[in-house]
Amino acid sequence: MQRLWFAYPGDIDTPTGGYGYDRNIVAGLRELGWRVELLSLGEGFPFPSAATLAGAQRKLLALPKGALVVVDGLALGVMPEAAAAISEHLTLVALVHHPLCQENGLAEDREMPCW
Repeated sequence: MQRLWFAYPGDIDTPTGGYGYDRNIVAGLRELGWRVELLSLGEGFPFPSAATLAGAQRKLLALPKGALVVVDGLALGVMPEAAAAISEHLTLVALVHHPLCQENGLAEDREMPCW
């Protein structure tokens, strides 16, 4: 059985469209026979504290070397340094619904990366 980790910010049971999308991706992968392990990266994304970012990076680095990890873009989009560091250890796949700079409901005065 193929195995991957699905890393996401916050609580995957949050009743929003983005988390619903994530839950559907996980369910679809499981239906296709994948073993999907869920990994919460912590609260506060897309504006996590330094402690949350450090904790998220530690969680990802604790995964087995070469592990396949799908990371929700709401988290990965604000973790460029961590992504660079862990990409040597893991096989990363970014699940990007849309660029963070186009995220609804974010304060106008908070600049978001748009890559």
